[in-house]
Amino acid sequence: MKLTILALLLFSSLHPPEDFGTAFQTRQVVIVTSRDWNASVGKLRFYEQQEDGSWTSLLKDAPVVLGKKGMAWGQGLQPSELNTGPLKKEGDGKSPAGIFRITQLFGYGGRAFKMKYLKADSTVFCVDDEGSVYYNQLVNLKDIGKDWNSAEEMKRKDHLYKWGAVVAYNTQPVVKGHGSCIFLHIWRSPASGTAGCTAMTEANLLTILQSMDPAKNPTLLQMPEAELQSLRHRYRFP
Repeated sequence: MKLTILALLLFSSLHPPEDFGTAFQTRQVVIVTSRDWNASVGKLRFYEQQEDGSWTSLLKDAPVVLGKKGMAWGQGLQPSELNTGPLKKEGDGKSPAGIFRITQLFGYGGRAFKMKYLKADSTVFCVDDEGSVYYNQLVNLKDIGKDWNSAEEMKRKDHLYKWGAVVAYNTQPVVKGHGSCIFLHIWRSPASGTAGCTAMTEANLLTILQSMDPAKNPTLLQMPEAELQSLRHRYRFP
């Protein structure tokens, strides 16, 4: 962590902060922070950038739960030199820290959203088996043959995936063992950590999903508070 902060301070002494929206071609950002790398709870803010460059708050300080074992840096849009210290791995119980696109929504029923939406049924899975050619992909058994021993059922028997959003983590390229199936979804409780996703109340999640616009390239900015504040030396964000 100290090396990351020093690198950011050195960079900031040579370059003025760049607008986050311009740097990552986004006008909607979900910002999730935690107390430290080991915390399994945090807070979420959601902003939209206006034409004049200012940011409007759409959701403020919503409580979230993270991975049961906190966070670790993950493959994302952030500069690679920030990825120092623990890195996310498959099955580590950590949520990925970094900057990631939010690419599509999913759920159990039909609903009108602006974003691409996948209605999950008993044939839809997210593959977490590193031996599968479909590792870290949402697939439908109606379209392909099963080649995995482990995968998440997207139509669960509980409410956790009633609504959700896909976080484009470990996708370009997909690296076996770096982690899979990262979502924003409904929490089990405010004290129940996840396997690596970010979860919240259904009401707060729907506020986000209903506002997301694919034309604005929704993005997740997620990391411990100290790392987020250090990032301000490099980028201007709300």
